[in-house]
Amino acid sequence: MSPQIISEIIPEVCLDLCQALKDEIRIPSCPEEWLCIEKGFARKFPRAIGSIDGKHIVLDCPFNSGSEYYNYKRTYSIVLLALVDSQYFIFADIGCQCRISDGGVFTNTLLWNKICTNSLNLPPPHPLPGSNIDVPHIFLGDGAFALSEHLMKPYPGQHNIGSEKREFNKRLSSARVVVENTFGMMTARFKVFRKPIPLQPEKATLITMTCILLHNFLRRSSTSSCIYTPPGLAENLMKPFPGLHTKGSMKRVYNYRLCRARRVVENVFGISSAVFRVLRKPLLLEPGKAELIVMTIAYLHNFLRRSCNSCNVYTQAGDG
Repeated sequence: MSPQIISEIIPEVCLDLCQALKDEIRIPSCPEEWLCIEKGFARKFPRAIGSIDGKHIVLDCPFNSGSEYYNYKRTYSIVLLALVDSQYFIFADIGCQCRISDGGVFTNTLLWNKICTNSLNLPPPHPLPGSNIDVPHIFLGDGAFALSEHLMKPYPGQHNIGSEKREFNKRLSSARVVVENTFGMMTARFKVFRKPIPLQPEKATLITMTCILLHNFLRRSSTSSCIYTPPGLAENLMKPFPGLHTKGSMKRVYNYRLCRARRVVENVFGISSAVFRVLRKPLLLEPGKAELIVMTIAYLHNFLRRSCNSCNVYTQAGDG
């Protein structure tokens, strides 16, 4: 099949999929539906009803566009602005020029219009546990968004360890990471997003919306969700971004910090192997007996590390 025929078929298939799956993404229409979303955020950030963020959909340079789609990363792109709950997209706006900030894109969306006109049918404000002050339901954004009654963002700047502002930012970041996870899952499965899309903005917008609808559709079924969700990436399990990344880029910084944080598991393996020499060579035992020995070593490791006296003897010089 020739590339020309494929280029004609793909938009038609995308249009049919969008029509068939159009109900897979929608803004909740009543307070009860918003309260169901709130349950997914209640443990990390009470009263949150969604996480919002923008993503650049990178394109080849569109025809006769000049610098219209040229962004600060020195690529051409359109913006996907999405609101997600703990698992699914619930709103998406695609196609805005990348030169506009996420906050600027947001103020030109249907969602923002509904917020301003109080037509989202949000639940009424309600006190948090242990308080008698009514707190409205909110969306979680990053520093690119403007603070408002129904949109919360982090405190700007650096804050002292243990300060209330730092703790607030930490909890907000932990809750709003669901939108980044959702983008990551979609990008991992739909390889079209891994390199510049060689299409005009209108067709790239159509493909992106199709992928969003398919994401929701595949995540709703327990059978397809197990296949669709990439191994090693879930709401509570993160892994590095694959490939090489430019020095100073957000992905490279993220990978560096994740690598440093997860090094503790390698340190624990190293300490155990240094002390329990049985782990230094193959165990000539049946799997069941080998499992018993390794489990015993794990228990002894924890036991010896908990006491100051035994810890000093157990932990080898140079190990931490």
